[in-house]
Amino acid sequence: IGVSNIKDELSEAIRLCNANVLVGEWVPFGANSIVALCERLGALDRCQGGFFTALVDKTPLNTNFKVPTGLTDVKVIDFDLIHFCNIEAEINYPEEKGIVQVESFGMHMNMDGSVFCGIK
Repeated sequence: IGVSNIKDELSEAIRLCNANVLVGEWVPFGANSIVALCERLGALDRCQGGFFTALVDKTPLNTNFKVPTGLTDVKVIDFDLIHFCNIEAEINYPEEKGIVQVESFGMHMNMDGSVFCGIK
């Protein structure tokens, strides 16, 4: 069992074993958004996916980009350029010693706006 770094007083603890979680939602987007997503993830490239960050490169012509630890590794599992994109993501964020956290999940984005996130 891992440790916690929550700084709040907790009155309940839940322990899950062999849990599956699937979250679905509808986001208003269409085929153009799926095409743009596939292009940005490099779905059509020879080497799909890559490491992504929320930071913006202010000097894109330079040959280096320094970011703090915590990039997200995204792999394109399956896609149809217009209809859907299935990805698997792994968040590489360092945790304190003893903390165990699931940092890998899958996503399905469809042109009808349905988005599903799953973790096992």
